[in-house]
Amino acid sequence: MEIDAVGLSGRPGTAVLLGEAKWRKKVDASALVWELRERSKALPSVAESPVYAVCARERLDNVPNGAVPITAAEVFGV
Repeated sequence: MEIDAVGLSGRPGTAVLLGEAKWRKKVDASALVWELRERSKALPSVAESPVYAVCARERLDNVPNGAVPITAAEVFGV
């Protein structure tokens, strides 16, 4: 079970941000968010409404409301 990024807040460290990155040109963001929701069940403490950050090299399709899409260009300034 792997989650690429987990942002914690407070004690005992509640997960408030969950992130997944794929080095593909195009990614279905809704599928990544679904995977993150499933994987988050293994964490000891998750916020009621965590932020989902999904990353791809060039483009994210089907971004659910509330998810944060990030591309390599935004990270690296390409």
